[in-house]
Amino acid sequence: MLAYLATTLPTGSAWRYEPKLDGFRGLLGRDHDDRISLTSRNGKDLLRWFPELGHAGKTILAGTILDGEIVIAAQHGTPDFSALQDRLALSTRDLARVASECAAVLVVFDVLMFRGRELLAQPMAQRRRQLESVLLDLHPCLQLVEQTASIELARDWMAHLAALEGVVAKRVDERYRPGYRGWLKVKRQRTVDCVVVGLTGDRAGRPSCSACAMPPASCERLG
Repeated sequence: MLAYLATTLPTGSAWRYEPKLDGFRGLLGRDHDDRISLTSRNGKDLLRWFPELGHAGKTILAGTILDGEIVIAAQHGTPDFSALQDRLALSTRDLARVASECAAVLVVFDVLMFRGRELLAQPMAQRRRQLESVLLDLHPCLQLVEQTASIELARDWMAHLAALEGVVAKRVDERYRPGYRGWLKVKRQRTVDCVVVGLTGDRAGRPSCSACAMPPASCERLG
């Protein structure tokens, strides 16, 4: 299940809202032979680069698949996307050390299978209740994403939580459809106050911003 980009959050009792963190999408599973898998949205094997999540996967019941976002927190607690990218360049020897020093976390927002029973046809509200019971005191590298029915709280996240990439809205009655863009995502807007210290160009033509050589009307630095 994927999200499409929107400019405003939907309202109404049918919607729930979750914070969107900047990370890698990850599906963590344990089969009935106790084999652990961690795959990306496109099916790429990620387990080698996140061994700590492999250990966490051993704590979920066999026949279970979790869907979430892999994140690594910086020292000040905000998601560090560059740290995730750096993992992909590390050797196997260095991975164990880095994972122990700064563990990745799977922030889980859905459960697709539980104890061998597929849950895709169940409405989101029912899957959420199942997920809450699955993750209860399970492993520190498996964290349940916060969810709210309050549009006011969701808007407050957007306005004040700089660590968020945005907010995802999901319908309580929607089943999980792999590959389908049924969720809605609103990105958090970031603004910067700038001072224009000079313009280039001749007086007869359109001046451009000295910071990026673009016309002022087109320059994002001036917006």
